[in-house]
Amino acid sequence: AMATDAEQKELKKLQDALKDAERSGYRTNLDLDRTEKRLKRQQLTLAEVETFSEDVNMYETVGRAFILTPAPEIKTSLAKAIKESESSLKTLEKKKDYFKRERAKAEKDFNEALEQARKNFSKAQQKKSKK
Repeated sequence: AMATDAEQKELKKLQDALKDAERSGYRTNLDLDRTEKRLKRQQLTLAEVETFSEDVNMYETVGRAFILTPAPEIKTSLAKAIKESESSLKTLEKKKDYFKRERAKAEKDFNEALEQARKNFSKAQQKKSKK
């Protein structure tokens, strides 16, 4: 056996922490991509809607239905949605940075514990060979 039970438990715990940080970072990146795409779509839609006059009939989707909605209301709704998406992006960027740091820390902790276990094993082997 290379590592003692205590060392194995510690390594397992650190490995799980590393996996959790990687998983959380991956999920955050997916959310970021989705939010960026949604924001782009909202911005393009608003830019398109801005080209029409205020009295043009516009419809907003509500579930599977389309509801006749005044143009200014649609513009306001889109502008609000854009602000929300931009806010979400800022939050997700912070989360991404946090999980990046967490992953780096977990990786460092795991590698240090692994190195320590190797050193302890080498010492134990040297003691055995001296006997």
